[in-house]
Amino acid sequence: MTESGKYYVFIDEIQYVDQFEDLLNSLNNAGLDVYITGSNSHLLSGEISTALRGRSLEIRVHPLSFAEYFAFSGGEVNSAWKNYVLYGGFPYAAQEDSLAGKTAYLSMLEQTVATRDVIERHGVRNAHIFNALYDFLCSNIGSLVSAKKIADSLRSAGYGAVSADTIGNYLQYLCDAFLFYKVCRRDVKGKEYFRGLNKYYVSDIGLRNVRLNFRQVEITHTLENIISSNCCGAGLWWI
Repeated sequence: MTESGKYYVFIDEIQYVDQFEDLLNSLNNAGLDVYITGSNSHLLSGEISTALRGRSLEIRVHPLSFAEYFAFSGGEVNSAWKNYVLYGGFPYAAQEDSLAGKTAYLSMLEQTVATRDVIERHGVRNAHIFNALYDFLCSNIGSLVSAKKIADSLRSAGYGAVSADTIGNYLQYLCDAFLFYKVCRRDVKGKEYFRGLNKYYVSDIGLRNVRLNFRQVEITHTLENIISSNCCGAGLWWI
């Protein structure tokens, strides 16, 4: 309790509370300041906002920028930068002393979010196609892609009948889970929107690197992704 008499309530994993909407609305009506978190596998932030009838404000917590990472981890700046471009900006990974520990944590996080939270949540039946798309995006960060071109490439690679609509849905799933950010072209208008040529940047470069087993760690693409992902929360366009 503060001097103003304001109470704050923090609830983690709200999706496990039956009829949580009524609970949160009652707490809010009582004048409490309520903060909640939930797992993407059960509930997306947009669904929480809908359930609360718009009486909520979403606060997105992004991985650390390099400035934040360096302030958090300390040490020598060049060494910190080398670690950052390989292992990304998750605080837990930053405080791990061993490289094996960083890799193990990122592998666990990537497999949990991608496999359990996305595939299970959406009931993805063609997991091999979803994983192929995931690998493709990680390998082509910053490249121009479209659902149709990806579907065509997968079919020619022997993945069977896969439609552009399916790929479009999978792309949306990855963005909804905050694994990737979609960046649209600034000067597109009218029918050009239907061409669907966009860029996708991974939300954390460490997740991307561990997904690819630390292959393709080119500094040019890495820098582009780091800069772009740090700006995507503010609404980034490419030209």
